[in-house]
Amino acid sequence: MLAPAQMQRNDMMGAQSMLQSSLTLSKSLHDLPTLLAALQGILQYHEKTGDMANYESDVQYMDKKHAEYVQEVDLAQETHLHSRIMQWQGFS
Repeated sequence: MLAPAQMQRNDMMGAQSMLQSSLTLSKSLHDLPTLLAALQGILQYHEKTGDMANYESDVQYMDKKHAEYVQEVDLAQETHLHSRIMQWQGFS
């Protein structure tokens, strides 16, 4: 994601736009790892802009999505083929 680079250059509107796009796309594709990365960037954005009201609600949403991700990984590890692929890719 390019949003951190935008934040370093103090282009907060550009960073917010990139993060929102990433969040929207990852939600629509049910891509939990990318969604979590986008949420992490959004939390950094909130910290930098001092938007602590949205920070707290996004932390709660990120915790919920992280729990879903862990559950999906656990379910995948229960099947033989998925487990072997995950071991090959270094998940366990």
